[in-house]
Amino acid sequence: MQHVQQTNAQANIQFAKTCGGLSTQTLRRLWESKPCKSQDHSDTLSEYQVNQLCALWCAEADHPFSALSDESHKRILHPAIVKHLPSAKVVFRLIHMIYTAVQGNYRKVLKKHTGAMYLGDNAWQSTNGVVILQSPSNNQ
Repeated sequence: MQHVQQTNAQANIQFAKTCGGLSTQTLRRLWESKPCKSQDHSDTLSEYQVNQLCALWCAEADHPFSALSDESHKRILHPAIVKHLPSAKVVFRLIHMIYTAVQGNYRKVLKKHTGAMYLGDNAWQSTNGVVILQSPSNNQ
């Protein structure tokens, strides 16, 4: 599995309303920064692409990882996706990598910030059973 690599553009990402939370816009930029092409350059999806799609689907809409293995869900998926469908453990690891990359970028934003900053915390448990901590901020 290939790592999500940080670029200068990613380091400059401004997080509008979320600090520690997963921003859809940020998530898309992280994945789009690394082009994913099939190994054989055909029109089929590679395992890497399928992993990305599944991680996005679970993270953006807070779908449980177990939904990926549900038979009724598999019937509506593209055959190339079903062929390379990752396990819940792989999807969890991918989402964790995204969070880690976002946190690294946000640390850089905080280090450059001058002036007052309001931080508030909000914690909840997702339907996946993962505890999420969001820290909305108000920079001045």
